Amino acid sequence: MDKKVWRLIISGVFLITWLLFLGGYVLLAQESSVIKVGEVSLGMSASLSLKWTDNVGLNELNKNVESDWSATANIGINLRYPLTKMVEFGLDATLGYTRWADHDYVSSGLVGSSALSFDFPLAGWKLNLHDRYTRAVDPIGKEIPFVDNVLEYARTTNTLGISGLREFNKLKFSTGYDLISYRTEGARFKQLSRDSHCIFADLAAEVNPKVDLFTRLEHEETDNRLNLFNDSLSDRIELGFRGRITPRLSGEVAVGYQTVDFKQTSSFTTDTSDFEGTVYRTNITHRLTSLTTQALDFNYQPEYGYALGNYYKWYNVSYRLNHKFTPRLTGNISFAYDNLEESGVAKSPSIRPEEANRKWFGLGTSYLINPRTALDLAYSFVTKDSNLAGKEYDQNSLTLTLTYHF
Repeated sequence: MDKKVWRLIISGVFLITWLLFLGGYVLLAQESSVIKVGEVSLGMSASLSLKWTDNVGLNELNKNVESDWSATANIGINLRYPLTKMVEFGLDATLGYTRWADHDYVSSGLVGSSALSFDFPLAGWKLNLHDRYTRAVDPIGKEIPFVDNVLEYARTTNTLGISGLREFNKLKFSTGYDLISYRTEGARFKQLSRDSHCIFADLAAEVNPKVDLFTRLEHEETDNRLNLFNDSLSDRIELGFRGRITPRLSGEVAVGYQTVDFKQTSSFTTDTSDFEGTVYRTNITHRLTSLTTQALDFNYQPEYGYALGNYYKWYNVSYRLNHKFTPRLTGNISFAYDNLEESGVAKSPSIRPEEANRKWFGLGTSYLINPRTALDLAYSFVTKDSNLAGKEYDQNSLTLTLTYHF
């Protein structure tokens, strides 16, 4: 390692030491990692990660590919405050900062997330006011398969809304509204900024005390901020089940039908490709043994993105296997695949739609040093192939993380 890497490590160690000192004197007397002050419960954590990647910019194979080291410091809190027996306030938040050794000009600044929640009853309803915020810069997130040849993809998402639940014997009815604000930074992706208004209604019938059959209706209106892409109206109906299917098998499975009607508001894309078709999603967790658990996710839907058309068809599947070797040592292995197909036609005939595939492989282990401290080591590999020149890449990453729970 060169001097820059060592400076990153030393800076991170000093930061974590300061955080531990700040919170430690309050928590040393606590036997649990959760503080209790009256009815208030507070959990805190701090972590330091050192990461190496061989293709920091997701560049085309064998062209301008650069490797680099980075250090990331994170802190997190979990707060619960029951104002009364029926009213509760909750806050979950993380805050992190990343510095690169040789690409300091794209160091991420502050990233993280917050989730505010306020639960209270009203006229037989269980109401929830919520606000969820995230800021991320990782250009290889699973929800954005269109990004390549870029050092970072900075974006923020804020979801502000209200939902309500009403129970009638073995029926549960919930409904709500969310305002979703999606913002991107930088000239290349700024046109992706948009606002969405989403209304939903969900009716679930109890099959047994642990499994519900449900039907769900969603209506969403999306307004593109800069009108480079078209505005849209989307309607979706789903049927499915959720809950603990067997003592070892739980999750949610849904099949639906969705229509997305685009309005010609774009200066770049013609309005020639609305979406109409079957969509599906699956999230299943299976406990094979008391020491081994596997999880499967499977989705197909239209998705907004950096596409020349109105949307892209997005298919993705992922699998993860976790095994506990000893009370302190666990390991995991994961695989994932996704496929995207751009829709629509750009006004420039020289621009073609992209069809691409990505494949992931991951391997990791976690060692519990003591009840409050964990050391994690993870390796990942991702590769993308595309029908368009210059949009294919491979990336290997290795990450070491130390986490302390106050």
